[in-house]
Amino acid sequence: TEALLGTVGSTLVVFGFFVVFEVLRGRTIGKRLFGFRVQGPGGKLKPNLKQSAIRNSFLLLGVIPAVGWLLVLAAAIFIAVTIHNSPTKQGWHDRTAGGTQVVDA
Repeated sequence: TEALLGTVGSTLVVFGFFVVFEVLRGRTIGKRLFGFRVQGPGGKLKPNLKQSAIRNSFLLLGVIPAVGWLLVLAAAIFIAVTIHNSPTKQGWHDRTAGGTQVVDA
């Protein structure tokens, strides 16, 4: 049970990190270093809480014991493929969140 609590806890910390930074600053530390930010739907400066939570919800797959990390990896690969194949460079997670997009800062 301690391992499960650790898995759930670390997954929630990672999910919370992405959501909090996107909502408050429009970008995570990594996006800032690379000169990107997350834009809200319709060109808004930042996504709101709901949009960011939906956008990053794939990270919550990490709570599944033993295979969660693999599911998160698979989702990330799928997101990369959908971004690559999108004329607007939006992944399925962006479209599901109402049209968020990563753009140059």
